[in-house]
Amino acid sequence: MPIALNSNLTIRAGRPEDDIRCGQIIAAAWMASDVPYRLPHALDMFDDGAPLPTEGRQRLIAEMPNFIAGFTDFNAAQRHVWYLFVEPDLQGNGIGSALLDKAQEIMGGAITLQCLAAARRSLAWYKAHGFQTVGVFDRPLCGRDVGWARLRRT
Repeated sequence: MPIALNSNLTIRAGRPEDDIRCGQIIAAAWMASDVPYRLPHALDMFDDGAPLPTEGRQRLIAEMPNFIAGFTDFNAAQRHVWYLFVEPDLQGNGIGSALLDKAQEIMGGAITLQCLAAARRSLAWYKAHGFQTVGVFDRPLCGRDVGWARLRRT
């Protein structure tokens, strides 16, 4: 059942005390995704639940009453989204959309991101949200070259 964004969800700036919860969301979202099974060499990549670094990036938190539901990290100067993760049980409720829209509002103009080519559900989601593939390339992930897609939304 979709949540009522206008009453239950707020988007706010991230704080250092959010890091542990963000690490938990990353681990849960990673394991619930289709990627670890397509890239088994990276299965344990987020097992430690450690937060991602935020150097040079801003973080937005999607918060329901007393509960962090998701987050996005972005670099406003580059107009680039680095990460977007939503608690798996809450996906499909507009949380990721709200985070992405707020990040784009802050950055202004067209934005870019990179997504693992093996993340088929994520790629489909981004395309359904107005992103277009503008390039593909290989880059190492956990010691092996894997395919990535560069996406852009105006």
